[in-house]
Amino acid sequence: MVLDDTLEVSIPPYAHEIIQKDEILRAYVVDLENNESLRPKYKKVGGGMGNSKMGKYKLTNGKDAIMMTTGTKVVCLELEEKYILLSPDRFDDFLDELNEKFIQIE
Repeated sequence: MVLDDTLEVSIPPYAHEIIQKDEILRAYVVDLENNESLRPKYKKVGGGMGNSKMGKYKLTNGKDAIMMTTGTKVVCLELEEKYILLSPDRFDDFLDELNEKFIQIE
């Protein structure tokens, strides 16, 4: 949910994160098939099967991530201490909403 300069990511019961626009170091689309460093290494808490992931994960690059994905193409919000990886079912609509209402995605 986007509200002004804030993005709320809610993945009950695994994670709830409120992200301020100025916390984001970089925002971009990435395909996890082609970027090994952002792939989940193991699940800390959450659920999922195949490309569907929901919860908190440790990535191959050693950083923590909150993931809510339904495929390998994700929006990556890079914060100082963690990543937020998102790919809802209507990915293109989600991307348009982020670009229009929140932050420009590379």
